[in-house]
Amino acid sequence: MRRVLERENRIADTVVLQTVMRSDNLFITTTLFIIAGLISSLGAVERVQAMVAVPPAPTFTIIDYAHSGH
Repeated sequence: MRRVLERENRIADTVVLQTVMRSDNLFITTTLFIIAGLISSLGAVERVQAMVAVPPAPTFTIIDYAHSGH
């Protein structure tokens, strides 16, 4: 580590540092999106429960239609 600090900056060192910084930024951005999604989904729990609690509309089959006399 001391050698790295004492020697001149090289292109390879710069490229490695840029790559590490980009990957950190990607990780941070992805983490923020995940946290924002979780927070917004917690706010929508009541709406999802209300949609799931509604009973489905009645459906008619061809057999039901034929027996109804139409």
